[in-house]
Amino acid sequence: MASNTRLLWLCIFVSVLVSVASAVTLFNNLPAEDFKEFKKSPFVRVVYFYKHDIPRLQNFLDDFKESSEILQDYGVKTGIVNCKEDPVKEFCERKHPIESHILIFKSGYVMTELGLDSMFSVDAIMSNILQMVLLGEVPIVQSSEELNTIMKISKGQKDVLFSYQKAVGTYEHRIFMEVAFVYGQKYKFAFTTSADVIPTISTFDVRTPSIWFLQCTAAKKTDKACPVLRYTGPMNLVTFSRYMKLISIPNVVDLKPDNAQTPFGDLNIHQAYVFTNNALYMETKTTVEDVAKDFIGLVGFAIVNVGKTDNAVFHKLGYGSKVKSVPSVTMKVVGSEGLGAMEIQFTSTNLKNFINDKIVTYSEDHQEEYPETEEESIDELFEVPPEEIQDDPIAEDAYLLRRKKVTSPHIPALTDNTSPEFIHNKAVGLIMFYVNWDAKTQVFMEQYAMAGEELAKKTNDATSPLARVNCADWPDVCENNNITRYPTFKLFKEMKLHSDYEGKMDKGSVVKFVSLHLLESPVVLRMKADVESFITGTYPSIISGEVETLVLGLFAEDTDKEAKVFSKVGKELHGQHLLGYIVGPVAKEIASRFETDVPSVVVVKLNDKLQPYIVLPEKLPTEDMIASIKQSSLPTFGELKASNFMAYQSLQRPFVILFGTTEIINGQTSQVIGEIAKSGQFSDFIFCWMNLDDDSSMGNYILHSYITEPAIPSVVMVNHKEGKVYSYPQPYDITNAGISKWLDLLKGGEITNPTSLSAGEFREGKWKPMMPGYDFLFFIDTEMGLKKEPEEREFRSGGIIRPKAGKELDIQQAEAPHAPPHTEL
Repeated sequence: MASNTRLLWLCIFVSVLVSVASAVTLFNNLPAEDFKEFKKSPFVRVVYFYKHDIPRLQNFLDDFKESSEILQDYGVKTGIVNCKEDPVKEFCERKHPIESHILIFKSGYVMTELGLDSMFSVDAIMSNILQMVLLGEVPIVQSSEELNTIMKISKGQKDVLFSYQKAVGTYEHRIFMEVAFVYGQKYKFAFTTSADVIPTISTFDVRTPSIWFLQCTAAKKTDKACPVLRYTGPMNLVTFSRYMKLISIPNVVDLKPDNAQTPFGDLNIHQAYVFTNNALYMETKTTVEDVAKDFIGLVGFAIVNVGKTDNAVFHKLGYGSKVKSVPSVTMKVVGSEGLGAMEIQFTSTNLKNFINDKIVTYSEDHQEEYPETEEESIDELFEVPPEEIQDDPIAEDAYLLRRKKVTSPHIPALTDNTSPEFIHNKAVGLIMFYVNWDAKTQVFMEQYAMAGEELAKKTNDATSPLARVNCADWPDVCENNNITRYPTFKLFKEMKLHSDYEGKMDKGSVVKFVSLHLLESPVVLRMKADVESFITGTYPSIISGEVETLVLGLFAEDTDKEAKVFSKVGKELHGQHLLGYIVGPVAKEIASRFETDVPSVVVVKLNDKLQPYIVLPEKLPTEDMIASIKQSSLPTFGELKASNFMAYQSLQRPFVILFGTTEIINGQTSQVIGEIAKSGQFSDFIFCWMNLDDDSSMGNYILHSYITEPAIPSVVMVNHKEGKVYSYPQPYDITNAGISKWLDLLKGGEITNPTSLSAGEFREGKWKPMMPGYDFLFFIDTEMGLKKEPEEREFRSGGIIRPKAGKELDIQQAEAPHAPPHTEL
């Protein structure tokens, strides 16, 4: 019994020894006696010191072995020192856990130690080690100042490939470093892991790894920055390497007279053929070379001199005979057989637009085949169902713009720490509180960035008075500011909340609002020259070009009762209207110009030829003056647009609309309506016009919704309160007397018979959605397993579509999985 027990324990002991001995598989064993020479190499050497097993060691060793084979192509050798059997005492006897690191040597010295926790894949090992191989050659940029320094040094010397990477050790970082190793002698490579650096060169939203080609060789030392092109291809070694080859060769060549082949044929890029003759050759080539700078790496341009080229070449290019019209352009996109011709005049702008359109069309047709990044390709697969946008035009616009992300240094993203700093440092600051998923935010963000850029120029402040806070990232900041809807705009002045911005969400309106708040209201005008500039809209300079109306107060003394009311009105209308005033003899002199006397308030309309100014009634109380200013600021007979419709509608009066072409709007018919509007005889109506030049214009759409077969011109009265539309019965005989009589009849309620004049009502009926709504109960039942489970579908792993077990997948024909149903009520 005892012998059997001893035998059992012996077997267990031997099996344990065998399992321990075979727990890991070592390779590239580096004897201790060779270690000293190995680490003295002037090239990078990587060593792992094996002491004992640690968690996931075999996984690392497998990846390390695969990486070692690839790294040999880059002059890097690896080795493993077995500290158990053949130790290098200097390292194996260290107290710190050397078995959890790899050591990188060069010229006998340790360059760095990298923890195995950062060596989690072949990509991580490759990218980290190549980073050490190219140490000093591929810097990690931490700030905009560092990037500007690189560009400054590179101007006139080298072009720069700059990349944003989410982190060191990713697949994309490895690709960038491998290409940097090959092309590092010809180009400068650098990258950053900070998204805050990117606005230095681009407004592109860097949610994913991206690369930019900075053309610094052609830049002069006096240029502010190097011209920038963004690499738009997929992030893989083959495609990016091909891109590097493309930017390394000229993208404008002369086609040989007897050969239809170009250097671009084997490089899988679009090709544009520009046909010219001897007389126009130099002019054409200059234009092409100027345009081609924007398409480096994307399009190859071949200039064809029709006077020197053989007929056989034209046949090979797809022409039956020589090209008759020069200069002219055709383009062959990748994968197509035929040529697409540019049908419009050959100019630099037209050529650029033609090429852009072809590329955009191609990109849209091949989005699934060539996704830019893993994240974007997944986003493309999960399309928004049409039910989500069928009754919301803003959501539809947001969906169409979903890939156009906006980043700008002029609308910095604030945090809980930087928000108080922004408010403290800005005399006037407007903050947009938003969430990314909000449709209005998505549509408006680009306009907001443009407003920030414009205000930065006006204020000579690089950061502008605009900023933003993402409430999804900083809910506490938004809660502290009582944000209950998105987006919300809050204006801060002198470190305090001043007011909310509730105006139109477009660039011009935001610029006007903030510019007005950068001024006092009303503006004090001290000299005649100030008044002269003020009434032309050029003073103060910050508001120049931003206002169409302004309000001028003319008073004997600033202590007058009327002057005090005006000052109060100025504060009430701060940010909406530009108000200014002057007192004393100059005020009296200016008043005479407007055929009035002091005290007076004059509304000056810069773009109203019919009625360039209106003198308000005397001694108006504050509220009445505010209402009069708002009403008088509208054009007497102006164009009806989406931007001013609400201002007109707020007056709650019927509209009299002239529908006509530009010739009609500028002609006698328009003058007749304008004179009636100016007379004030029909102040119960709002007079305006809409242009019909474009068949797809809003004017055409509205007119045809009122009248099935309208005459041109047409004069229409629209009573929104009653929902009724009346058209003038004699559209080809529009006179002052005829229109006046018609309006008198409408005003007196005498037109009630639909047959006497063309009259109609807004169409009644059921306004149903285009598609049925969601069946939420069905979705709930499905999620609870009460309905039949959907068929098996592919699942994703690591960004790659993989089939369920036992099924093969044709990558080209694989269908994208549908987005899960929306079940939130």
